[in-house]
Amino acid sequence: MARPVSWFPRLPALARSVSESARSHYTCSDLERLFEIQPRSAQMLMNLLPAVRIGKSLLVEREALAALLDRLAAAEDPARELAA
Repeated sequence: MARPVSWFPRLPALARSVSESARSHYTCSDLERLFEIQPRSAQMLMNLLPAVRIGKSLLVEREALAALLDRLAAAEDPARELAA
């Protein structure tokens, strides 16, 4: 059985925070702080999103992250949607 995702209960607040944010891109460390997750979990989340490499950093666009969070928030089973 897979471990429950710790930030699922906060999906609506996370989606709102990202969609209202002034920042255009998020790094892996930004995701760690925002989602309150460990580096490996943040990297796994980054792998689900289209990322752009700038130097040594991977960045995801705010719109892509917001779209993922909106899709998960609207899903009947966010865990299944995340795994798909």
